[in-house]
Amino acid sequence: TEDWTKLISLHDIRGLIYCKLKEYTTALQTHKKVLELRRRLPNVQELDMATSYTNIGLVHYYMKQYAEALNFFQKDLNI
Repeated sequence: TEDWTKLISLHDIRGLIYCKLKEYTTALQTHKKVLELRRRLPNVQELDMATSYTNIGLVHYYMKQYAEALNFFQKDLNI
């Protein structure tokens, strides 16, 4: 599980970098993959899930997809 956690963290950082490069579609795909991987972990931490929701929401925000951004920010707040 520790190896998976490190791998997921690396993907998360990649998503952040794509976002900084304004490659929003790739950033969104990467962050959604991170969320999918985190859901598969047996002992996923709520904070990690919240981070994924926030990151996905931010990408939607930067893409001016405000309703979708709000949806993910709400998921974050519900944790």
